[in-house]
Amino acid sequence: MRHLKTSVFFLGILSFSTFAEQASYQSIANELTINANGNVDVKVLIVDEEDEIYCNADQYDFRFSLDTVVGQRWYDTLLLSRNSGSLVDFVYDSDDCELTAIALPKLYENGSVVDSGTPDGQLKETGENNNVALIDTNGLSADSYSASSFYGQDAPEAAFDGFVYNQKDNQDASNKISRGIWMAKNVDDNGNHITPWLQVDFGKQVTLTGILIKINKQSLELGRSPKNIALYVSTDGEEFTEETEFFLSLGESTGGDFEDAITARFFRFEVLNNYGDKMFVEIDELELFQ
Repeated sequence: MRHLKTSVFFLGILSFSTFAEQASYQSIANELTINANGNVDVKVLIVDEEDEIYCNADQYDFRFSLDTVVGQRWYDTLLLSRNSGSLVDFVYDSDDCELTAIALPKLYENGSVVDSGTPDGQLKETGENNNVALIDTNGLSADSYSASSFYGQDAPEAAFDGFVYNQKDNQDASNKISRGIWMAKNVDDNGNHITPWLQVDFGKQVTLTGILIKINKQSLELGRSPKNIALYVSTDGEEFTEETEFFLSLGESTGGDFEDAITARFFRFEVLNNYGDKMFVEIDELELFQ
C-alpha cells in the first residue's frame, strides 16, 4: 500500500498491558464496528501479505473494549489514523486478537537530524519581510559574510544580525553584532573613489528574488545610504559575473524585486555610489528574499 503515509498526531494515552504472547502488525484500520456489548471490531488493510496476523478471528482482525478510557482513546486514535492515512502498530495478544497497545511507528533513528518542516529547496524565512539571510539561520554564520573592507568594528556580518544600528528590526534575531552596521570607506588613501562590496555565501545554490536595505535615520541624513548597486554572483567564489544593477531610492528602508529570479551560491553587492557622504558607505541591515 504505497499510498499510505506516516505522520505524527496526538494520542493522548497509550496503555501497554502485559500478556503472555504479544505480536504486532503495522497497518491502518479499514473497518471499525462498534458492537452493542461495547466491543470494537477492527479490520485492517493487508499492507504486507508476507507479514501474518497470528491470531485467528473470522469477523475481525483485532478487538478492544470501548468501555474504558483507554479504549476510547484508542478509538479516537484509529479515527485520526484513517483521516490522515497514517500507519499505526497494532500490538495484540496472539491467542485471542485482543489489542494490548496502539503505537506510532518510529520516524527517526536516535541522532537523526529532524526536518524543520521547510519545503525541499526552500530556505527558512525570518522576520516580517521573510528574510533568508539572517545570521544563524539557513546554515549562515559569521564566516558566511565577507566584504572588500570595513571600517573599525563594523564588520560585514553586522549587516545580517537583524538590527538597524541599535534597534532590533527582526523579531527572529538573537544578538546585535558590534554596532549593528557594516560601514566601509568609498575612497582610497589617495582620495580616489572606490566601490566597496558586501557578500553572502549560502554554502549551496539558492534562488533569490529580491533585496531590502535598511539604514538608520542619522546615517541616512549623512548621505551614507547606497544609491546604485551592482549585483555579482558566483557558484564557486572565484569567478563572478555581473547579474544586474539597480537604483535604490533614498529612505530608511529601500529595495525591491529582481527583474528575474537569480540562482547562485555567492551574492556580492557592490556599492557604486551613495547619497553624498564623501568618505563612507553604510548598510545597517541587508535582507534577501526567495
